[in-house]
Amino acid sequence: MRKNDFSKIIKLSVIFVLIAAMALCMFSCDGKKDDVVDSKINTSTEGGSAELPETNEAEGKYTISISVIDDKGDTEVFEIKTDKETLADALLEAKLVEGEMSTYGLYIKVVNGIRADYDLDGAYWSLSKGGEMLMTGASETTIADGDSFELTYTKG
Repeated sequence: MRKNDFSKIIKLSVIFVLIAAMALCMFSCDGKKDDVVDSKINTSTEGGSAELPETNEAEGKYTISISVIDDKGDTEVFEIKTDKETLADALLEAKLVEGEMSTYGLYIKVVNGIRADYDLDGAYWSLSKGGEMLMTGASETTIADGDSFELTYTKG
């Protein structure tokens, strides 16, 4: 009889674990599309402004401004609305940057279609906030509503 009771306990435990795993999966996959751009991005340049298409999702809880200073010294300003907590996640979500993940976080190589690759030509994207160089990378930089950042093409 004891063997039969032990078998029932094992079966009930397995069923409980399966139900808990299914519930966890359902709640963590609640239909949000984190990897898809879900914010409206307005861009403005010195010569005028452009607006990228608006998506279906609601606006994010943070609105940040990114000034991109390119290899010619021209500045283009992007307004990003996001729910992401770090600058790297917000930039990737908005598809403003491309790069590689490393042990130090995101290594930004392309900003707004412009490549700066230190390994190729000694160029890189420097990150600053309010004109002051940041001592953290984009992956470690948390954002707050109203923050303004600069990504500046820098060579050698």
